[in-house]
Formats: sequence, C-alpha cells, structure tokens
Amino acid sequence: MGLTSEYPNLNIVLNDYCLWMEDSQFLNNLSYFYHLTIKLKKLLEKDFTYQELEELYDKAKEKSRYLSLTETLLLTTEYIEERLPQYKTRFLKCLSDGTINIVADPEDIYEKNKNNEAGRDRKKHLYANVVLRHNTKDPVTLVHEFLHTINNEPDNRISRKYITEAISIYFESDMCEFLKRKGFTEKELMINDIFRHADLSGCVDDLMPIFPLLDSFRLLGPINSDSYDRMQQLSIEPLAMSKEEFYSKTSSFEERLARVRKRNELLHITDGPKPQEPLVTFGYVIGTLIAYYGIENGTDDIHQRMIHLNNIVNKATFSDLLSYIDIDITNEKELLKKIVPPLNKKIQKIKAYSSGEKNEPKEK
Repeated sequence: MGLTSEYPNLNIVLNDYCLWMEDSQFLNNLSYFYHLTIKLKKLLEKDFTYQELEELYDKAKEKSRYLSLTETLLLTTEYIEERLPQYKTRFLKCLSDGTINIVADPEDIYEKNKNNEAGRDRKKHLYANVVLRHNTKDPVTLVHEFLHTINNEPDNRISRKYITEAISIYFESDMCEFLKRKGFTEKELMINDIFRHADLSGCVDDLMPIFPLLDSFRLLGPINSDSYDRMQQLSIEPLAMSKEEFYSKTSSFEERLARVRKRNELLHITDGPKPQEPLVTFGYVIGTLIAYYGIENGTDDIHQRMIHLNNIVNKATFSDLLSYIDIDITNEKELLKKIVPPLNKKIQKIKAYSSGEKNEPKEK
C-alpha cells in the first residue's frame, strides 16, 4: 500500500519524519515519551481545562499594561543589554535590516503574515515575524522570536528542533522577571504565564495521538483503516479512546496538514515552526518544562548554560543537550523530580490569580 493511500498528507509526513530522524534512540523510545505525556496530561487536567485557561487569558489581557512600539523596543533592547549583552549588536542589526519584521497593526489587511514565528524562507533567508498586541506580551514575544534567529541554521538537526523552544521560552520567562524589576506588577504580566500554560496544555493534547501514530507507522507502515486494530494486536497503545475517536483525531490531523501545507506554499515558507512535523509540539512541551526548571533554579550558572546552548545546539544529541543543564531525560524518576515542582508552582500561581479574579468585586 502506497504512502498516499487513505491519509496522504499524514503518511508522507510520517515517512519523511522517520527518514529525517538521526537520533534513533529518540525514535525507539516513543512509547517512553508517550507515557510521560500521559502523566503530564493528568497533572495539567487537575486544575484547568484548556477552555478555562483561554477565558482566564482574555481576562488577563484586560489587566495588562498598554505598551507602544517604542516602549516595547526600548524595554527589549535594555533587557538584551543587561541579560544577553553579546547579542545586542545582532539584535539591533536584525531590526535595522528587516530580519525581524514587526507588525504594528494586526488588523492591517496588507500584512500577509500575522503569526509570531521565525524560520527561513524559500531562499533560505532568516526571518522573524512579531505581531504586536500593544501589551506586556509584546517585549516577551520579541525576545522569544529573536532567540530563534540566533539558533536557526539551514541544516536543522533534531536536537535543535526540540531544544530551541527551551532556549526561547527560558529567555521569554527571564524577560518577565526583568519586567518585574522594572516595576511591572504580577497582574500586568499574568497574560504571559497564562498564555504559556495554555499553550503547554494544548500541546500536550495534540501530542496524545501522535506518539502512537508514529510508532504504528514505524512498525506497521502507512496509517489506514486497519491501523487501530493492528496497533492493539501488537500492544501499541493507540490511546484511551474508541476506534471512532481515534480516527476522528487522525482525520483532523490529516485536514490540518493539508491546510498548513497550503498556507506555507502561499507564504513561501520552507522552514520555521511547521505544524506538519508530527512532533513539533513536543518542542514546546519539553521547552516549557525546561524553562520553568531553569527560572526556578534562578542561578547565574543556569543562565549562562542556557545561553551557551545556542553554541552547541547543532553539535550534540537531544539527550546530551539536556544533560548539559543537569537534566537526564532517560531517568523518569529524576526527570519528574526536577520538572514537576516548578510546574506545580506555576499552576498554583495561576490558581491564585484565578481565585482573585472570581473574588474581585464587579464594577457597578
């Protein structure tokens, strides 16, 4: 049966992905990462649904401080000068030569790309696109996308794909700490915490069907109408869901891939945050957890190591890069011991904010 049978976009993507993966240790341990994802999902579900986080995010936007383009640029430049001085010249150059494109008005009908992202176009030119919302999320987003321009190389190894988000999310979180020192209140900055947590929750949900799909493709070949039954026969866990639900997820993924492929063709994008990479959201999940861990440790040593990851990200395996910041991805017990407490602390912070919102007197 050919790759383009029942789920053409999905099977082509899974095939390309398996051929591209040079880290066979990662590919052969998909079930391990799948079970870690299940545990993470259970932890996240205890307090908030994704819908609740979205509603809380909308409320946090109202409490966020207004920032003009000039204020965002000044704050970001000052942050980089203080925390990433070796990259200040590069940052200013990216702004002046157009590598960083800032969309000041998200409603501008002439702006083709209204997504926050970084990558390379068809001519392999580096770019970062930042869409302003004129609140305290803007300087945080600008730092995030700028960091992507530093560690984005034409030859993208898997280690870069899954560690680059950790670098960007760590420094966006560090930017929030900087803004606190500049006098911004917790309420004004809560929009960033809630956005990142909602994104983590959504990415975990997205990952749930992907690990089994990849494992099935690797062991059984193209995904088709028999895959669910064959996966169960080989003890590949397709999900704690019915056959109908499983294929509903699979069909949705196929449709999303088709839409993304069309969008990227229109925008002439060949690199960047491509949702058609089946495990693209894994980078956001592991990246968020590593960033929380790094910020919670709060030492200059961790900060310097996170900076240095940019220099070695294309020269080491995924597990070796995590070892560099004292995380052993292969030891589940030790891994959870390091990443769960900072995550719980973040959850408690959002819960306290949520309770405060509920108890806050309504304006008459």
